[in-house]
Amino acid sequence: MDQYCTKHKKALVERYHRATQEIEVYCVDCEIENKYETQVQNSSQVKRKIMKNLSGKIWTVLVVCTLIVLFIPIHTFVKIILCFMLFILAIKIIFDPFLSRPPEDRKPDWDDIRAKALNQSSIQANEVANIKRQWKKGFLQENKHTAWTEEEWQQYLKQHYRK
Repeated sequence: MDQYCTKHKKALVERYHRATQEIEVYCVDCEIENKYETQVQNSSQVKRKIMKNLSGKIWTVLVVCTLIVLFIPIHTFVKIILCFMLFILAIKIIFDPFLSRPPEDRKPDWDDIRAKALNQSSIQANEVANIKRQWKKGFLQENKHTAWTEEEWQQYLKQHYRK
């Protein structure tokens, strides 16, 4: 009754859904890949959204500050120095996202995701084993006075698997 993932060539594992009281068969490696891809997409979307929100506000502040500096009645030399400082601040804001974080730090940790998924699959496998033991006790109680075969037990067990 062992099934294998066609992509990873590994045996599928089982997990129990309490709500439906069914056992589902799935590939741990496929689930790890899906979680990793989801986290990569979520992290890049969040960072783009933050940069988009911040960049508009920052540029508005820079333009307002530049206009204030140009129109307040102070000496021309002071205006040039303040404009130069605003220019340097604008350059820093433009290049900061590219220089401050290397690409490796932005991606989620593969090993961490893999460890959590493997730990979860181990916990779920133990839960499935316990549930199967309970079902077998119930099956034995039902068939206490009759002879039964392993095929009958497998047939009884199949009704609890998700299609």
